[in-house]
Amino acid sequence: LPQGHVPEFTDPSGRVVIAEMPVAGQWIGRRVSEIEHATGGRLAYLTRLGDGFLPGPDTVYQEGDLIHLALRRDDLATAERVLDAPPPAH
Repeated sequence: LPQGHVPEFTDPSGRVVIAEMPVAGQWIGRRVSEIEHATGGRLAYLTRLGDGFLPGPDTVYQEGDLIHLALRRDDLATAERVLDAPPPAH
């Protein structure tokens, strides 16, 4: 599968986007709040088993989940690099 963010929504100013972001397998089992902290974005929603839902801070990222991250357009490439690498050690 191709890697890279897939912008799903851009606000009228073009500065804020929601993008589906690829996530390295090493993030499985981590809380979504860790993903938000590492990327500086907000998890707009999560798709799990084909159903979208609004995750809480204690929601755990699971294999097969699709992350839809809201962040500044200028931060997309950085967030992609962060999520393409293993998470930082606790």
